[in-house]
Amino acid sequence: MPKHVDHGQRRREIARAAVRVLAREGLAGLSFRSLAAEMGGSLTLVTHYYSTRDELLADIPAQMVLDWQEEVDALDLDPDPFVRLRNLLAWLLPTDADGFNEEVARFALVASSEQEVPMKSVQDFDTYIRTLIRDHVQVLVSPDDLEVTVDLLRALTNGITVHALTRPQECPASRQLELLDAGMSSLIRQPVV
Repeated sequence: MPKHVDHGQRRREIARAAVRVLAREGLAGLSFRSLAAEMGGSLTLVTHYYSTRDELLADIPAQMVLDWQEEVDALDLDPDPFVRLRNLLAWLLPTDADGFNEEVARFALVASSEQEVPMKSVQDFDTYIRTLIRDHVQVLVSPDDLEVTVDLLRALTNGITVHALTRPQECPASRQLELLDAGMSSLIRQPVV
C-alpha cells in the first residue's frame, strides 16, 4: 500500500528547508538540488510539489505564514492585552537561531521582490504581520491612533530586526527585548490596573 503523504505538511517542510538554505547561502544558493540536499532526499522530493523555482519562491511566504499562525495562537493566552501585544512583538524579533534564519530569509525574499519573487508574495508577509499587530493593539489605543500605532510598531520591530541581523554581537535577544520595551512604553501607555 502506498504511503500517505500530507501534501500541505510536505510543502511546509520544503519551505522550512528553503528558509535554512536562504539564511545560509542567500537567494543565489537556493535551488531544487540544494533543497533536496538540505532535506536529505532526492530531487523529486521538491519537483513533485514545485515545477519551477519561481513557483517555489512565490509559495515560501505563504508557507511561512501557515507555520506562523500556529505559533501566534500560542501567544494569546495572557488575559492582559498589553502583555499579549508585547508577546506578539517579541515573537516578531529574531531572538533565537530559528527566528534569525527566518528573518535573513525574509529579507532575502524582500530584497529580490522586483526580480524573482512576486511582489504580492512579499507583501503577504507584511499584510499578515500588520493584521496581527492591528488585532492586538486596537484595544489599547483610540481608533484615531490605530493605524499610526500599527505603522510605528511595525517600524520598531523591523528596525530592531535589522539591527540584530547586521550587528548580532551588539543586539542579542536581551538587547532586542530591552529596545522593544522602550519603544512600546513610548508608544502605548500600559493601562493601570
